[in-house]
Amino acid sequence: MQELIEIGAMTSLVPGNFPTGCSPALLTKFQGSNKNKYDPLTGCLTWLNHFSEHHNQLLQKQLKKF
Repeated sequence: MQELIEIGAMTSLVPGNFPTGCSPALLTKFQGSNKNKYDPLTGCLTWLNHFSEHHNQLLQKQLKKF
């Protein structure tokens, strides 16, 4: 990122993680009968979505340093 800024980049897009707890592949891999692990509105795995949110928060912190 620093190199891009040094050569004149004015705008950049850094995508974060999408809610991985809603991914069909991960829902299948980590499927279980414990309903407390799933969001009651979406059916997504809450712990995976929290992980994605945490990653995106750390990413935002790093980007603000630039």
